Amino acid sequence: MRRPDPNVMVKPSGGPSEILVGLDGSDLSRQALGAAIRLGRAFQARIHLLHVVPKLEEYARQRALLEPLLRELSGVGERIVHEAAKSVETAGLVAKPSVASGVPATEIAEYARRQAIQLVAVGSRGLNPQGPQVLGSVSYQISLLAPCSVLVAKDANPFKRILLAIDGSEDSRRAAELASALAAKLSSTITITFVVPSRPEGAFTLAPAPAEPFLLKTEKALRERGIVVVRDVRHGHPAEELIKAAARHTVVVLGARGRSDLALDYVGGVADKVLRNAPVSTLVVR
Repeated sequence: MRRPDPNVMVKPSGGPSEILVGLDGSDLSRQALGAAIRLGRAFQARIHLLHVVPKLEEYARQRALLEPLLRELSGVGERIVHEAAKSVETAGLVAKPSVASGVPATEIAEYARRQAIQLVAVGSRGLNPQGPQVLGSVSYQISLLAPCSVLVAKDANPFKRILLAIDGSEDSRRAAELASALAAKLSSTITITFVVPSRPEGAFTLAPAPAEPFLLKTEKALRERGIVVVRDVRHGHPAEELIKAAARHTVVVLGARGRSDLALDYVGGVADKVLRNAPVSTLVVR
């Protein structure tokens, strides 16, 4: 696959126009709704609201028990999405509420695909009682399955201080474009973080110097848009360094996949580790 030209960097672009919020009635899913409304107002986006009634296969043979329970759960779901729709409409935005039945992560990802959603927003807990630290939680599964960017929100206003992780990959370029659009609309500050990975035995990197062209070009492009930018170059394990840096910010923005020519733990694993361990909201960009 041809590598993108490292001298071509952030081009101003708009934010999402179609946002999907996964709702289950929990406080953290309401935080995700608040974050989505904030984005919706900034970019005049339509807000899709989806509650998924989980499959209850263990009751399948006892339809006399199953059907009333499903009706009750569907009714709860309808109330959740319609209350959320009132909040969206009060903010002057268009809401599109829906209730589905099935596996929550799968249904949310499929809805996003059918409706050409550009950003999915979910709470970091609530959709799964085990929480975000457990591999397989619904928010984590959505981040893997969704065809678009995913915001895992821990706060209704996560965009005040953005930590933008870049490595020169195509997805990190998209992350820089989205972070630029967010900061320009929401008056956010951005810290650009580039981690020079430690070299495990046998691994190699094509990034021996911290001032690679994509880092400097990203910073220049952001400053030209009037965005307050800080550069933060680190050495070590990429995920660990990003998690440390996240503590001073309100959201980490990073690409879903990194460069394949960097140290081996950069490929695919960094976004996963940050999602599960960062103390703040995470926006994984595709």
